[in-house]
Amino acid sequence: MKDQRILGIDIGGTNIKAVTVIRDKMQRSHITLTPQRSETELVKSLRNVADVVSSGHLPPRLAISAAGVVHKNYVRHMPLKHVSNLNMRDIYNDSGAKIKLDNDARCFLRAEIRAGSVKMKNGSVMGITIGTGIGRAVAKRGKIANIKKLEYPEIWEEEYKKRRTKDSKFELAKFLALKLSGLLAAYEPSALVIGGGVSNKDGVYAPLKTALKKIGFKGEIVKSKLGDMSAARGAALLWQDDRDCNRSQS
Repeated sequence: MKDQRILGIDIGGTNIKAVTVIRDKMQRSHITLTPQRSETELVKSLRNVADVVSSGHLPPRLAISAAGVVHKNYVRHMPLKHVSNLNMRDIYNDSGAKIKLDNDARCFLRAEIRAGSVKMKNGSVMGITIGTGIGRAVAKRGKIANIKKLEYPEIWEEEYKKRRTKDSKFELAKFLALKLSGLLAAYEPSALVIGGGVSNKDGVYAPLKTALKKIGFKGEIVKSKLGDMSAARGAALLWQDDRDCNRSQS
């Protein structure tokens, strides 16, 4: 019988998340900490998380979501300082699995659109992930826009990382709203979907929503429906019917 599973892996600055999916339905999931010391440890963890979530037998299709700059099978730059030009195909080459790779924020937004977090209209939707760093992605008329500059960190991201650990959730929300205002002005989204570990667990979503409204954003603001597994599930969608979640050049 043909193996219908798709394995989606999300490589974040803090955690690696993996899911197996069949026809949009999550079968199994697993989370482990992202190694911070060496590329060798990261590769070992990526192999291990794939084995665990797939019970030692990798599916024929694997998709990876990675924070940072991606190109074909390579993660060129990541929040992890010891990692650059990581070839994802080499990591799983012995499994025979076919591999796809995309930026984590685009995967996050792809999954949220498919889950119906926002009702797609003729306007654009922006996805914001607030975690180790800040992920940004845009969808136009239901299609994920491949905006390369959004793969790179914002110039204020290092300040965010410092504030993330010392500011109150209200101070952090005000800071983020002010910094995100430039992106909102540039892309003029009609809706925002907000997710990421800090948003999901540290209570930042509600005060951020209030702060964004105070600076004048008039569009819809919604919280991620899929939580921590959103980007991993969005990666798996790279292999699925993407009529509603295509990538488009921009």
